[in-house]
Amino acid sequence: MEGLYKFLEKQPLNIISTLGNVANGKTSLLKKLTGLNLMKFKKKKIFITGSSSGIGYQIASRFVSLGFEVIINGKNKSRLIKASKTLNNCDYFVADLTKEDLIKKMFLNIKKKHS
Repeated sequence: MEGLYKFLEKQPLNIISTLGNVANGKTSLLKKLTGLNLMKFKKKKIFITGSSSGIGYQIASRFVSLGFEVIINGKNKSRLIKASKTLNNCDYFVADLTKEDLIKKMFLNIKKKHS
């Protein structure tokens, strides 16, 4: 997984994981978001995992309202399509983030489309 973290750090967007252990193995989502200064984000493009519903969707909605370009992710394509429509037609990528090969493939596709 160490190689995966290095790969993710090189992507042209900020990553927030609602899984807590995908983007940062030692920091929970709540701790990561508490006191977060959004103005420090260098990129106005953000990728949010697990964002077709629940807390991930709410986080995505908040970033959309703040003017970020949001990219959402989940395992269920129909829920992602529905969420995308309610989030200003933001882009979405279907992928199971428990599978390292799918994560790399997804980020290569994101990089092609959003670089």
